[in-house]
Amino acid sequence: MILLLILSCKGRNDNNSEKAERELIKQASAFGQMFLNKDVQGLVGKTYHGFVQLSGEDKMIKDITASFDSQKEKGIQPYSVSFGKPNRIIFKGDTLQTTLTCSLSVLSSDLKMAYFFNIIAISENKGVTWNFILSSENELRKLYLKLPVLNNGLIFRSDSTKWLVDDTFQNNYKAFWNDFKINYPAFQINNINWDSVYSVNYSKINSSTSDYEFFKILNSSFLALKDAHSGIISSKYGQTDYYSSFIQSKPDNFPGKDFIKYKYLSLSAKTIINDDIFYGLVRNTNVGYIYIGSFGGKKNDFLFIDGFIKQFKDTKGIIIDIRQNGGGSEDFAQIVASRFTNKSVTYRYAKFRNGPKPSDLSNSELILEPGGENKYLKTIVLLTNRHTFSSAEDFTLMLRSLPNVIHIGDTTFGGVATCPIVKTLPNGWTYRMSRAMECDINNKPIKGGIIPYISIQIRKADLDKGVDSMIEKALTQINRK
Repeated sequence: MILLLILSCKGRNDNNSEKAERELIKQASAFGQMFLNKDVQGLVGKTYHGFVQLSGEDKMIKDITASFDSQKEKGIQPYSVSFGKPNRIIFKGDTLQTTLTCSLSVLSSDLKMAYFFNIIAISENKGVTWNFILSSENELRKLYLKLPVLNNGLIFRSDSTKWLVDDTFQNNYKAFWNDFKINYPAFQINNINWDSVYSVNYSKINSSTSDYEFFKILNSSFLALKDAHSGIISSKYGQTDYYSSFIQSKPDNFPGKDFIKYKYLSLSAKTIINDDIFYGLVRNTNVGYIYIGSFGGKKNDFLFIDGFIKQFKDTKGIIIDIRQNGGGSEDFAQIVASRFTNKSVTYRYAKFRNGPKPSDLSNSELILEPGGENKYLKTIVLLTNRHTFSSAEDFTLMLRSLPNVIHIGDTTFGGVATCPIVKTLPNGWTYRMSRAMECDINNKPIKGGIIPYISIQIRKADLDKGVDSMIEKALTQINRK
């Protein structure tokens, strides 16, 4: 529903930026009015020609029309749009570029809200003529690849939402519930009747409800989803424990990072990138080992993979261990995985809500592209456990899409949905909502985790002997090749 407006214009203006800014806001406002009027032909006609060529005019007409139809079916009615002052203007060759914030106010059910998001402005003819692009939020990461004219130094403000309603517990609950009602993609996985959740919990709210009681009411509603990517955060009571409410005790099946470093890795071939990433050669073998405990942090840390491949290119195989990895950035996971394939492969599907019914879902294909100068195409064994979650599960699906990978260990955590976004209630409390149902390469929803090809539990007796059964099994598999 939230649309990213990216504006482009033909011209350069070094000395008259104020006039260009006024013209930018004027023409952006006119374009915004086209959006309010649902003028599909007008919107496409004012779309930047480079983006039209990329997307295809017929497809753009179809997509914009479908977006308006979806808004109508969901009961969403935009009623005003405005634009803020442009940010710092920068140049890329002869092109003048900047960003500014768009505010889109909508009526959903009996609640009013405003969405704040970025637009990009590009001028090549002194700001006389402006063209525009409508792009989904999910395409933002790929925008620079699609439009190399864009400068990567553009300033982007964080997207946000503001509810234009009185701050009452009733309105806060309605805002939360209604947002999930029209945007949450995974009700059917656990057979959730969201209307019943509303009936049970909204009735608990009355004039004597305290902040903490209201927090518990919201929390009860979130727990019904059994979704570790969705939950409530209050400024007074801290973050909800997303996991313990619906996941029972989970075996670690992991002896610890220090155990592995000193028990299994050769001291002469061991490299520590940070607290979560280290690699080396397994002692008395010709097998490489990588441990990645998180896909968070800095992008450059994950470029270690190029040095690893150069150093261990002659090994018989490698073990990639992502036990205890709670996730982070899927982009960072792709950096590592891209070095293990020399062709593009589909590794999962994502389904987003695109209509009023829980079953109204789009279907997006996610592709792993080859990356880096050097590749490792020999046998790879991937280790997971029940604490492997979120983007670590995406990484698991990436590697499982490759023919040279063997998945060993315990079943992953099992995210019901993914791609969470943080939003704010009228009272200032924040909540997370998953935006996509995650599906495997067969388009089957990931429920209950990803089951390894070879399942293994680490027994206490093995640990007492200083043995990691999963690493030992991985070594056996590699030596069989």
